[in-house]
Amino acid sequence: MTEQNPLLQEHTLPPFKAIKAEHVLPAVEQLIKDSREFIESSVKNNHDISCDNFAAPLEQQSDKMEQAFSPVSHLNAVVNTDELRDAYNEAVVKLTEYGTWVGQK
Repeated sequence: MTEQNPLLQEHTLPPFKAIKAEHVLPAVEQLIKDSREFIESSVKNNHDISCDNFAAPLEQQSDKMEQAFSPVSHLNAVVNTDELRDAYNEAVVKLTEYGTWVGQK
């Protein structure tokens, strides 16, 4: 699904027409998984954490989440459907839990 999920592809402008409700949760879950794995690995294996080896890569992960979720948020605001609203609401819960987890690390 990653290859076919427009939310997991790099883009200059969001591919609004390609984004479907069923793309939202898999994209958010994959991006959260990738970020958690990066953080856990960095904290566990790197005793000399720096801006270059931790903060900058974490910022890149955050940018990927922003690039994926901003179009979803926009679509939810302007062309809201029951399916998109449900996916958006579930994703917000997962992103909130992830943000809380990051804050505790």
